[in-house]
Amino acid sequence: MQTMSPEEVRPLACPRCARKYALSERFCADCEMPLVYVGRDEEQPITETHERARKIKPQYVGGEQVRVASAGNLAEAELIQGILLEEGIPSVQRRMRGFDVPDFLAAGPRDILVPEAGVQAARDLLVDVQPDPSDDASERAGERPLRLLAGILIALVGGALLFWLLFKATSASAAPIPSTGPAPSLPAFQGSAATAHHTGQVTNPPQNPFLATNPNSNIHDDTWMTDAYHRFGPLGESPVPTSFANTPSLCGSLAFDTRGRIVSVCPSLIAPPQARIINPRTLATIATYTLPIAPDPPGTKAYQNFTGGGYFFLDAKDRLWVPTKTDHIFVIAESADGQSLAKTRDFDLTGVLDESTERITSALPDFSGRIWFVSKKNGKVGTIDRGTGKVRVMTLGEEIENSFAVSRDSIYIVSDKRMYRFEAAQNGAPRIAWQAGYPNSGIVKPSQVDAGSGTTPTVMSHGYVAITDNADPMDVVVYRTADRLLAGQKRRVCKVPVFKKGASATENSLLTAGRSLIVENNYGYQDPFGPNAGAVTEPGFARVDVKADSTGCRKVWTNHDARAPTVVPKLSTKTGLIYTYTRPPDPSGSEGYYWTAIDYHTGATVWQRYAGSGLTYNNNYAGLAIGPNRTAYLGTIGGIVALRDG
Repeated sequence: MQTMSPEEVRPLACPRCARKYALSERFCADCEMPLVYVGRDEEQPITETHERARKIKPQYVGGEQVRVASAGNLAEAELIQGILLEEGIPSVQRRMRGFDVPDFLAAGPRDILVPEAGVQAARDLLVDVQPDPSDDASERAGERPLRLLAGILIALVGGALLFWLLFKATSASAAPIPSTGPAPSLPAFQGSAATAHHTGQVTNPPQNPFLATNPNSNIHDDTWMTDAYHRFGPLGESPVPTSFANTPSLCGSLAFDTRGRIVSVCPSLIAPPQARIINPRTLATIATYTLPIAPDPPGTKAYQNFTGGGYFFLDAKDRLWVPTKTDHIFVIAESADGQSLAKTRDFDLTGVLDESTERITSALPDFSGRIWFVSKKNGKVGTIDRGTGKVRVMTLGEEIENSFAVSRDSIYIVSDKRMYRFEAAQNGAPRIAWQAGYPNSGIVKPSQVDAGSGTTPTVMSHGYVAITDNADPMDVVVYRTADRLLAGQKRRVCKVPVFKKGASATENSLLTAGRSLIVENNYGYQDPFGPNAGAVTEPGFARVDVKADSTGCRKVWTNHDARAPTVVPKLSTKTGLIYTYTRPPDPSGSEGYYWTAIDYHTGATVWQRYAGSGLTYNNNYAGLAIGPNRTAYLGTIGGIVALRDG
């Protein structure tokens, strides 16, 4: 009997391009799609059951079935099963005794069971959303955390329909993200396609050797936090919006690895945060790593909390450096084939941070490889020696709720009181080079996390660094970065008011190109589940330029119609477009979200394209990103959305 060589046996195929593969492969080299079994002679249809089965990891399938969770109804049970399946853990649901009759249909409590081999992994995954399975039946029928959360969601956003849609968003086959609420009456597309018009000036931040290649390393693109790309985004030529539904979470920061894939960290209210690799074409999750969970400090608003991965960075070796909710910094590396994630290092900061009140806001490397970090509470600024693990900390006694910028020899940090330039002392400890106060109304304006600047500092060309203050109206403030000023120079170059009094605030970094800055108005945004959830916010974008003679600044234009509730917008210097995500008022009452492009040169809104409606399309402070493939991406509560030209 003649045997076939491994090259001839190709029982797997890509469901997108149909290219055949041997059993030793798992993903298509061209499409990055999971391979499916098609047999040797004729292709078999791929069902939802097949797709679910392919997610299951072999190490979790052995042994008898053991109960690990309980649910109040079918939707809740399948929500839990979706969470488990995303980690490769198979599960079954079983009606509780007394409810095991068809008359109950989707109602009635259920037990979730997993194979004995997956029990510990399942319990670790569900620890934040389920009680201990040893609780008795009467306790299971009581106020369980997941049921309580579901009840809150239902009460706040309008009924059981939304919860059902959120559950559907967690199933293995869920795509696209479902819209909720009234249908929009506004056109799906308004405006016209743009012609690429280069900005004429650019900012070229130096390449930090310990970050991924510019502009792919963090939510603000590069070491200077410019929020600008020197590559094309969509021009609005028959733009095609797509989405992929996932377990309700928020992939707030999007970076790109050396394969051009999206990497992110996605916190959630119903599950621990996850690091993810995401396919840039299909938006499906390729690999995950579940991060540790811990209670938030008292008084923390769940959807105004950027700790636990809201800020992370990607280094030049495709490793994610993630501050956790447990006051550690995890280093999570991609496998050689890029199909899995694993922790490779762990920097423990519990000895220098109070676990009950202090959390790491952000961590970034300087140009020598030293890791800097800041805490929100008490404003601790610290450094970590990567070789020895030695930690050195300075306490400002102020609040730092945003990330920071890194230059070749300095770190720029803004607190709720002051703007700082830090340097490393000879022993590596943080040292203040200069500091400057800024105007502050003392008011936590709607959309703001605290009564201070809502921006991460932006380093500009020509020796400037910029923030917004908390005056009323808000100002764009530009400082000179030099440690020592020349005779007659002042630290502050200018302070330019933007938007209307009583209606100006931002919680997002400034965009920069050359001497220009772009600022977005977020005034009026509330958390997604509050009484004003989905409310229309105040309009406004503005461009402010530093004068060529450095004697001050001037406002170039103001856009009075684009309403961007919270998105971190981005600039493409190639197209001359500012990309944002807006929520315009709609006579139908629809909470519709739109991809929107603004002309950098004139401030006019060029076009907008409907993405979807309701809570699931709310990005809640997540940052927009432009991939190497000219596609715009954004994380929302319901999953990932994208826009590309048709």
